[in-house]
Amino acid sequence: MRATLLRLHRWTGLILAGFLFLVALTGIPLAWYDALDAATAPSLHRVSPPSSQAELLDALVLRERVARFVPEAVMPATPLGVQAGRSVPFPVWLREDGVPVPVLHEVFVDPYSGAILGQRRWGDLGEGLRNLMPFLHRIHTALMFEGIGELLLGIIALAWTLDGFVGAWLTLPARSGTHKSASSGWLRWAPAWRIRWQGGSHKRNYDLHRAGGLWLWAALTLMAWSSVALNLPAVYDRVMRAGLSYQADPRLGAEASTGVPIPPAQARVVGRQLMAELAAREGFAVRGEHWLALDTRRNLYRYSVRSSRDLRARTGATSLVFNATNGRLVGSYLPTGRAAGDTVKHWLTSLHMAALWGWPLQVAVATIGAVTVVLSLTGVWLWWTRRRARGAVRRKAASGASAERGRLA
Repeated sequence: MRATLLRLHRWTGLILAGFLFLVALTGIPLAWYDALDAATAPSLHRVSPPSSQAELLDALVLRERVARFVPEAVMPATPLGVQAGRSVPFPVWLREDGVPVPVLHEVFVDPYSGAILGQRRWGDLGEGLRNLMPFLHRIHTALMFEGIGELLLGIIALAWTLDGFVGAWLTLPARSGTHKSASSGWLRWAPAWRIRWQGGSHKRNYDLHRAGGLWLWAALTLMAWSSVALNLPAVYDRVMRAGLSYQADPRLGAEASTGVPIPPAQARVVGRQLMAELAAREGFAVRGEHWLALDTRRNLYRYSVRSSRDLRARTGATSLVFNATNGRLVGSYLPTGRAAGDTVKHWLTSLHMAALWGWPLQVAVATIGAVTVVLSLTGVWLWWTRRRARGAVRRKAASGASAERGRLA
């Protein structure tokens, strides 16, 4: 049993190593996405008020400026959380020659003057450093291939989760009839937690791989399982629904509607009224607007805010869905406090994104990424040295057999 699991762990780790190395390495800077994006694209992000009394323009006014700047663009969503000292990035979808589907661009607007600061094709590193962070984000979340890349990373995350349990079990000392007490078992397991820095490269790398995985096993497992939640939700939800309750998807209660959608300004008014009623009914506080999006296929508006039920510092997942024609409420979603399964998922994904608690969690997430890089490298190194050693043994045996045949001849 142990030998079988050891082989499984080796080959699973070898298959996953390259992917985990790439995803972990790109994930380290993503812990500081906003700060690094502003540093690498200052012309798109940095704004300053023209005077101390300057007021921010309304989000829908900014939307109109963007629509005039790129009249051919599709703009299904409007960011509502305009903040002092920050530009407002508007996602727009543009048709491009030779590309079968619309391509995501970002148009940045000065919230004080309404001036267009610039535009970028999201994640295209050919535009230079100003697209570095979106480029890293695309690698980290989809290996640059949205859809199929996300599915692949979800499968990898699931294998990583399961392999983590196998690896932890393999660090336990083999059973022995002469060591039955808990204290003796711990004494035999204790070396697995230590690193022999002076024992040579093989011992050092072996210990880094084993002890590094042990010390941060819980954090690594959380990171792996939250990756399943983000990239393979069908599997994650099926597992978690076995013991936890979930809210129904608000869109599932929508009736078919083919009417002309109300304009964004009126939709925001409807959203605000419905959200105020929901907050009073559910007992939470609205802290700021976040998003207004039109689902043209279902003819639904989604209005989201950042509320006291949200964990993330800058984005809001508290949302409601209403009919885009008549404004009738279809359903709502609260990230925490309503259903245990959704609360757990919101916690897991927020921790994965380092989206709360500021720099302490950012450092922790970056550390987990660095440890994952080390585990990937040391795992491959151990496999290679083992393979090379076996090759040397086989060559020596073959040489000896050849010499023996020559002697007998």
